[in-house]
Amino acid sequence: MASIVEIRAATTSVVCDDSGVAQHVINVHNVSGRRLRIGARVHMDAPAEAGWIGKIHLPANERQQEWDLEPDKTIQLTVPIQAGDAPAGKYTFRVEVYSTDAPSEDYTTGDGIAFEVKEKPVVTEEKKPFPWWIIAVILAVLVVGGVTWWAVSQFTKATVPDLVGLSQPEAADEIDAAGLTRGDVTREISEDVAPDIVLRQDPPAGERVAKKSSVSIVVAEADMIATVPDLGGLTKA
Repeated sequence: MASIVEIRAATTSVVCDDSGVAQHVINVHNVSGRRLRIGARVHMDAPAEAGWIGKIHLPANERQQEWDLEPDKTIQLTVPIQAGDAPAGKYTFRVEVYSTDAPSEDYTTGDGIAFEVKEKPVVTEEKKPFPWWIIAVILAVLVVGGVTWWAVSQFTKATVPDLVGLSQPEAADEIDAAGLTRGDVTREISEDVAPDIVLRQDPPAGERVAKKSSVSIVVAEADMIATVPDLGGLTKA
């Protein structure tokens, strides 16, 4: 059977991109000596799969599937390749151009046309650097919290004054001046300390307590028991 056309690929092989996409351009030349209405189909060479080739079309018109070709004229067609996840390797296919008047009898099959599917690049997940800014934020929060706590404590707490050795009125004034509350006053007999002098206090001097806390004191009290003199040997007047 005589050929009706000559089929030549613009390049012998193309390489698909990382998505498995490429295209071949073929030139179809009418050698039949008559006007043709032609179509084109693809035959895949194993192990290539038919689904990897899209519809052959004119570069400027993807919808048109049949074309008029005058004698001794050439038409250029695009063969889209969509190999997707095909295994890496080199594959071939053949384009068959046929007359629409007798597609099973009047046709020409071209030589093998190759395309190559590359190894898919290995995508390594980039290790993200440790977010040190989180540590900085935590430290800032701790610092601000510490400063806030200290500032609040300065206004909500008071230092217990040293009251031991003061008179009871003096101790009362010191308690008031410190923003504290006068607590219980307990009296205790003391032979060594003058009356009304503070012997002990609770809480102790220097302790930080909440403002308005009560401060209790123990003050000295004189021994009220009189000593009976020895009257022995005296005579009644």
